[in-house]
Amino acid sequence: MYQGPQLFLNLFNNLAIFIVLIFLFGMLCRMRLPNPWVRQLLMGLLFGATILCVMVVRLRVAEGVVVDQRNAIIVLATLFGGPLSGLISVCFASGMRLAIGGIGVLSGIAGTMLSFVAGMVLRRWNGKERSPAFFVLGSLFATLVILPGFLVYEDLATGWALLQRMALPYGLAICLGMTLVGMLLQREQNRFHGELRLAASERKYRQLYENLIDIDFEV
Repeated sequence: MYQGPQLFLNLFNNLAIFIVLIFLFGMLCRMRLPNPWVRQLLMGLLFGATILCVMVVRLRVAEGVVVDQRNAIIVLATLFGGPLSGLISVCFASGMRLAIGGIGVLSGIAGTMLSFVAGMVLRRWNGKERSPAFFVLGSLFATLVILPGFLVYEDLATGWALLQRMALPYGLAICLGMTLVGMLLQREQNRFHGELRLAASERKYRQLYENLIDIDFEV
């Protein structure tokens, strides 16, 4: 069973798959999708597929309990993709957790639900221009919301003991994961919005220039 620094390092290694997520997220941002629900659907499928990838590596921390970065991904899916994207991610994570089985299934599904709630709160907390401080504080908040999911493992006393053991290594790993990946995803989103503003500005000044040419010709 994994615990302490070994658990933290293995959870942090889970972040390698996020490099692919960030790249595909940037491509998806640049797609011209007129329907926002289609956009949320595609975002949900992207984050859901990432969840399946990170859940392949199963870090066992107690009898029937496995941990990974799925809850961090659900928070980010809800924050950046929206409610539909978050719910799709929850379905992917819960379905995979049911397939894995074990007495920690209820605890795992509770964690995914709490992650969705944390993502919705963060989505309403701030606008599209999110600062690094937002991600630091928001990730800490989301981690505190997610951790009580361990309490539904067997009885309350056993769940509380597991929560205490997981609070530092697991909590720190998902908090750092959400902070770092969240800032990189926001960078991609800001770049996309910057490109849109630049294109709009170019169109505006091109029209102004062409109108001036027409006026000059008429004079």
